[in-house]
Amino acid sequence: VQGQLRAADMAAKMREGQLKKAIEEKEETLHSQLEESASATAELQASLESAVQQRSAAMAASEVQRAELAGSLEAAQRELATVQAGVQQEEAQHRGALAALELELAEIKNKLEVAVEAEHRSMQGVKK
Repeated sequence: VQGQLRAADMAAKMREGQLKKAIEEKEETLHSQLEESASATAELQASLESAVQQRSAAMAASEVQRAELAGSLEAAQRELATVQAGVQQEEAQHRGALAALELELAEIKNKLEVAVEAEHRSMQGVKK
């Protein structure tokens, strides 16, 4: 009986040793997996932070570009307004010059009519 107890005790101690070894191996594997996971998480975090920084930089550049375009548009609108004002001024000057020419033409026409009528009367007076 004692031999059987010793044999059972030895078997239990062997089994305990095997279980301890299996537990240690499992702990080492889990620890290794945890380290790998932590490393992968850190890499992903760094990648995410880099992407956020790139997006922020792109948005800032886009905002600068938008502001530059808005400034260019405003300058072009001011230039257009200046050109339009110049064109309107030229048109007004041309209308004034045209009106003066039309007035001068009317005066010449009037003088011609008066002269033609005087000539006509003078011719009728000569005929009589």
